[in-house]
Amino acid sequence: MMRRHLLPSSTGIRGRDCGRKYSIFRACSIGAKTPIATFNLKKTNLGYYQQSLRQQHHDANNNRLLPRMSIERASRLFRTVDDEGRALTSQDLTRHCYHLATFGEKQLQLNAYAKLLSLDEILEQASKSDERFRRGCPKSILDGIPVTIKANIAVGKWWEMPNAGSRILTHGKGNATVATTHIDEIYESDIARRLLKQCGAVLIGITNMDEFGMGSLGINNGLHNTLGHDLCEGRQHKSNHSPTYNPLPWIHRISLMTSGTEPNAAGDEHFLKQIMTSTPENPHCIEDKNALENLLEEIQEWTRGCNIFEETEHEKSRNKSSTTSPLLSPGGSSSGAAVATAHGSSLLSIGTDTGGSLRLPSAWTNTVGFKPSYGTWSRYGVVSYASSLDTVGFIAGSMECAKIAWDCLQDDSGRTTEINGWNGNVCRDQTARIYHNHDDRDLQSTPRPRSESRSKPLESIRIGIPSAFSLEECPPFISRMWSVGAHHLRNVGGATLVSIPDSKVSSEWVKLSCAAYYVLACAEASSNLSRYDGVRYGLDLDLDADVNIPTFDE
Repeated sequence: MMRRHLLPSSTGIRGRDCGRKYSIFRACSIGAKTPIATFNLKKTNLGYYQQSLRQQHHDANNNRLLPRMSIERASRLFRTVDDEGRALTSQDLTRHCYHLATFGEKQLQLNAYAKLLSLDEILEQASKSDERFRRGCPKSILDGIPVTIKANIAVGKWWEMPNAGSRILTHGKGNATVATTHIDEIYESDIARRLLKQCGAVLIGITNMDEFGMGSLGINNGLHNTLGHDLCEGRQHKSNHSPTYNPLPWIHRISLMTSGTEPNAAGDEHFLKQIMTSTPENPHCIEDKNALENLLEEIQEWTRGCNIFEETEHEKSRNKSSTTSPLLSPGGSSSGAAVATAHGSSLLSIGTDTGGSLRLPSAWTNTVGFKPSYGTWSRYGVVSYASSLDTVGFIAGSMECAKIAWDCLQDDSGRTTEINGWNGNVCRDQTARIYHNHDDRDLQSTPRPRSESRSKPLESIRIGIPSAFSLEECPPFISRMWSVGAHHLRNVGGATLVSIPDSKVSSEWVKLSCAAYYVLACAEASSNLSRYDGVRYGLDLDLDADVNIPTFDE
């Protein structure tokens, strides 16, 4: 039976994450996050730290966010034809997303992208999608949808070599190039081929990440801000480090400047008007130009000369605490994927999850992170961190978008045609090949038939509720949300809840699980990363010849 997991996020602080204060956002199904926890990372001992939880009380306006375009709505508008033609084209939507991306990188200083494709490259993909819609033969519901892919995943001709957020796999400001005689020979991951070629999605850019996936705050990027498209060259950071910032504080401020449409009440007309009037300087269509200019000046002041290991001069001069600073962590390691989806420049972001790298940033950015069972999707073309734990997944804007993405990307009931599902016989990842080879009964049992009932889709599913997960350290509101979620699965989904006593799954085992994870992950990482030694693989430098290589003294 194939298992699908939405597991609690990891909240560990890794070695390079100390040096700044960050706020945690609690997850809720509707509306924005409320900051409920503050880490003072300057005062922590690595591996042993205290979490200071403080419930914050905000008025209703602090829960307001901008309406977010959904995959279902975009695909429906692509198919809608009126007297003036098609209601929305992929070129219109992707151009708007490009405007959001450039605005986020230049003005909001989000640093979500390692590389943003040029507008011509984006529109070239979108025009092919529009032509398929005109002929009435779109590849999937994801056809024409703007998407992003994490920097540790190979995407073929759009980015010849994945660098995993590390200068070890780059040279200078640009990306490493690959000597090849044919465009089809450029290294491409299975997940990128599935998403872009078979499903027809449009790639907007490559998202930032913690270096090699090692980090949970989005501050461990080993690259300069100038990587990729030249839009990133105008940033004000003086530090070599390039933190990725959570967009929710700025989205909240922008939402107060808009016309007042509630996120759940926005209709097609609202989105069409915004898309058609979008500009790179004002993609949110804010009418109060003075308010927008004041906000951008404030952002520049907060981020100017920012060093992630020290308080900014702006913080010192205003004596700001971490609870009032708008510079918040989006989580990691898939920080850029979460930020791009939360801001709206991408409707779906592909990433990887080893110990919470998708689920953690999604919980901090009001998005939905999905980590399927290990081996569900091929890891071929993914830069390895811990091979027995790395899992390809995604971040979407809502549960409905996540469901659509899962249906499009999954292997549907064992079908092995090129368009409808993964071909287990030719899959280039041995783990995924075993996962999808349903005829091998010793390794994989036959999948259970899906329930035909639309009202109770989980009637045939048994869900375990371990009592060991009720830890003393767990904040009360998380325990309540855990219970609410379990009851929702039973009452609405029709699932059968099974209580697992402490005698079966001990709470002591649960407390040791994080330590066991770090032993396994670090051991595998040391093996995988040993290849980047400049002899077998990695950056080969001549320090005497290349004067542009920064030294430790710099």
